[in-house]
Amino acid sequence: MDLKLQNWFKVELLLTRSCHVLRKMFKDRWSLFTGQQWLDTPANGHAYTTGIGQKIYQNCRNIQKIMLQTGDTNQWDLTTLLNVLRETKSKRQLNKVDKQRIAKENNDLLIITNIRNNSAHHASKCISDTEFETIWSQLSSILISFGDDADEIAELKLNTSDAKQKEPINTVNTIEAKRLKDLGNEAYKQKHFGEAIKWFSQALVLAGLSDYDRSILYSNRAAAYLEKHETSEVTSSMDSRYLALQDAEHARDLRQTWPKAHFRIGQAHVALGEYEKAVHSFDKALALDPTNSEMRNFRDSALERKHYYDRKDHLNRQNMPRTTREQFNELSKTSGYTIQQCEKMIDFIRKDDPGKDAVFTGHQYRDGDDNVKQNYELAARFYSKAAALGSAEGMYNLALLHQQGLGVKKDIQATIELLEQAAAQSPTMSDKLPIPNIGVAEAEHSLGLHYETGVGVEMNYYKAAQWYQRASDHGSATAANNLGLMYGAGKGVAKDLVKSEQLLRLAVTRGDQNAAMNLALLFSEKQDFQAAEQWCLFASENNNILDRSRLKHIRDAAEKQRELFKKLDVENWEKQNVLSKFFLLKSAMSDAGPGESSINAGKPKSRLSDTRRLDTIQWHRKSIAEKRKFSSGCKLITSTTKPRLDQNSPASLIGLKGITLREMNPAKDYVYQGYVLSGIIFEQSPVVEPSIWLLFEDDNGDLERLFIYNIPASEGWQLIKDTYIYGTKISILNPYMRMAADNKPAIRVDDASSIILHGNAHSVKDMCRCCSEPNASRVCGKCGSAHYCSKECQTIDWKQCGHKLICT
Repeated sequence: MDLKLQNWFKVELLLTRSCHVLRKMFKDRWSLFTGQQWLDTPANGHAYTTGIGQKIYQNCRNIQKIMLQTGDTNQWDLTTLLNVLRETKSKRQLNKVDKQRIAKENNDLLIITNIRNNSAHHASKCISDTEFETIWSQLSSILISFGDDADEIAELKLNTSDAKQKEPINTVNTIEAKRLKDLGNEAYKQKHFGEAIKWFSQALVLAGLSDYDRSILYSNRAAAYLEKHETSEVTSSMDSRYLALQDAEHARDLRQTWPKAHFRIGQAHVALGEYEKAVHSFDKALALDPTNSEMRNFRDSALERKHYYDRKDHLNRQNMPRTTREQFNELSKTSGYTIQQCEKMIDFIRKDDPGKDAVFTGHQYRDGDDNVKQNYELAARFYSKAAALGSAEGMYNLALLHQQGLGVKKDIQATIELLEQAAAQSPTMSDKLPIPNIGVAEAEHSLGLHYETGVGVEMNYYKAAQWYQRASDHGSATAANNLGLMYGAGKGVAKDLVKSEQLLRLAVTRGDQNAAMNLALLFSEKQDFQAAEQWCLFASENNNILDRSRLKHIRDAAEKQRELFKKLDVENWEKQNVLSKFFLLKSAMSDAGPGESSINAGKPKSRLSDTRRLDTIQWHRKSIAEKRKFSSGCKLITSTTKPRLDQNSPASLIGLKGITLREMNPAKDYVYQGYVLSGIIFEQSPVVEPSIWLLFEDDNGDLERLFIYNIPASEGWQLIKDTYIYGTKISILNPYMRMAADNKPAIRVDDASSIILHGNAHSVKDMCRCCSEPNASRVCGKCGSAHYCSKECQTIDWKQCGHKLICT
């Protein structure tokens, strides 16, 4: 074993040893606090969980509750012991000496807790000699002060081999135990697990067995318990998964350097749904047996599950299992096409592309469909066929099956290889068909996850950020969210809260379910509880269970901030000093008149590098370039989907309130009745049918697509030429935030009379085509029509915004 790794493992052994002295400490405190003796019985457990330990018990995890219920302190793990000792308070009056001693002990217990947490979450599991000496000295001195044996601790530091045999060996019983073990092993092979447990149990009651033999019996019985595959919630200490954990820990206590004992503990924790503890145990097993591929696969799988639940992916409705038919129904709702139209499109693609045909068939077997029974083996076969044909989508989906062990052998390394193959494919279907090549961005995002979490690869935040960036550039919503979080935390990239906010906003507009809540948390961290409350509300509207539970907490913080601002008269002070109303009270929104924005935050230059803004401008200019290729009279888009909601002009302008794009939920179809959205036209439209396409920039400098419907073609061309031109100031009454057919947000106007033109006096003259500043003096030397306020803006517009696509 590597010396630095050995140092980490020695610390783990000392932490495990600490349980013995901590159990004695608890019993001593129980006697002091209650005047009664602790006997390790269920009666004691009941007395504790309904008495002085009631609050602690209520806040425990389910498995910890069962440990406490048993009353057997030998079953209490280190986490439980530390929590119980630090949090249990006496109801009896203590003398000064006892109070001081307990306070000192509790400080030391906190140190042990920190050492335990740092060790469990140590990224490399390698500790230098200097660091090891510091930790060992601190931890050992505390344990000795608690009553542990100094000589035994010193021996443990020098020698990490298993403890010496204490029980005398009985040869007759050893032979009988071997016979019973062989019977148990045979029953296990025949999948008669109840019978196997019986034979192992009979062997374990025999006296005079070596620690070596007894540890194997405990490990084998734990394996048999785990084969029962119970799935219901653990409610009893007689649950087979809980019994497996106790047996595995007995095996570990007998032979602390036996890799399989730690491995078995990890398996038990997986069965109990305790993935963080499972990873910790698998790490210890791998420290002792680093080349064991089975242990590494189990560790990677548990780590993947840990991060899955840490990200709350199980609460994301997009991750809920759905049949192919249910997915068609969802596609129909979001796209506006009928199920029959969706099926026709799929059939057309199937006939044209054998790889896609194999993928779609694989989906049917993976998810189940009408007249198709779910079958993972057949799904894997069709994904393999698609992968052989060069399909990135086939490679990606086959990788997911290998990751989960569905229909194929569970193999993290095969998963990584398939993801790398998929990520190496072209991100678009072809140069002539620049639509996303499904499977590429998804594979790039998955590789980012693997490098961020260390599943199947060495953890590397820098590489994770690189893969997330690639995936985000290719349209991945989840990668934009994860990259935003990395910028917010400074993981793998320089910390940049502006970039973090931009990426999280991009993720929201692309449909990521977690991004809105992450924005709320980002604003909370910045103490902007007004914005946090707004985004938390948006997240709640998107049906995320966790977001609803957090809403009250953030609302309470926002209300306290509003009360403080009201007390300090912040709004009037800001008005008098002509400052941005960044923390504008929601209650003041009703005072805004028609066309008056409720936030006047200016137009920050940082927005010019915003990925969403750049993508939106590029998309629009590509559309203009495509339109120019068509002959006169040809339509770029020949049809549209019906709006889900009705948008029309209000009967009166009285009482209208100002609103900005930031105050509109970009992930939800909603008509903002009684509001007015003001800004300028940033880009003109290449078409008039089925709608006029514009880019609209609001008073904050935020950009969004604007589609105006129900205008006759002849009138539309005149409007594009003379009215809806660069820099025109407009206000939109009752704006409709619409999730378009491409699942991206846009402002939709169906009633043209709801658009108010402010006249030439309010328009932006010679608008900079990059930052929208007025009176831009520089002019593009090629087209002679695009104005810029600086060389920097001209360079950004040419290289990043796609001006060269339309410059003629």
